[in-house]
Amino acid sequence: MTKLERVIEEISKTKAKIAEGNARLRELEKQKIVYEDEALAKIARENNLSAETLAAMLVTYQAHEPQTSPPQPPEKAKTPPKEELADDEE
Repeated sequence: MTKLERVIEEISKTKAKIAEGNARLRELEKQKIVYEDEALAKIARENNLSAETLAAMLVTYQAHEPQTSPPQPPEKAKTPPKEELADDEE
C-alpha cells in the first residue's frame, strides 16, 4: 500500500468517525432538551403552576432581563498628531 493510499484510507476513516460523532452529538443535544423540559415541568408541578401562569412568568422575566452585550474596549484618547517642525523653523 502506497503512502497516498494510506492517507486516503485514513481520511475515509476519519470522516466516518466525524459522522458518528456528529450523530452522537445530535442525539445528546436532543436528550438534553428532554431532560431540561422534564426538570422545568417538575418545578411547575411542585409549585402548582398552570401552563398559563408559567408562560406569563417567563414573559415577565424576559421583559425585565437585562440585555447583555459584549464588553466594548475602552476608547483611546485621540491626540492630535504633533506637527513636525521643519529644519528652517528651528
